[in-house]
Amino acid sequence: MLRSISRRQLYAWQLTGAVLTLAVLAAGQVFRLQRLGLIGGLLGAVLTLVVVPLEWRGLRYRIGRECLRVSGVLVRRTTLLPLDRVTEVRIVAGPVDRLFGVRSVLLRTPGASLLLPGLTG
Repeated sequence: MLRSISRRQLYAWQLTGAVLTLAVLAAGQVFRLQRLGLIGGLLGAVLTLVVVPLEWRGLRYRIGRECLRVSGVLVRRTTLLPLDRVTEVRIVAGPVDRLFGVRSVLLRTPGASLLLPGLTG
């Protein structure tokens, strides 16, 4: 069974998107590029309110006996990472992630790396 990532990860992504959108709007005002700032702000709002929830809803993972499987919705790709080839495991959390109590796990093998976001606990 594929598991979904935490809803708190969605909130962290949306907060980050909102802050970046406001920064683009402010930069447009400061540098007197209001149209460009407005276009960038509108694009940021669409990404934050539409694209991010779609990606969150479709991102699934499963940890099996031999491999980790991660599937996405916007980038329709399934990644299988053999657990016996993992050489590094790192827990990553930025300030916004810590605010919402989520962590990401970075797994590296000699040929690939995989970031699994939105884990709690």
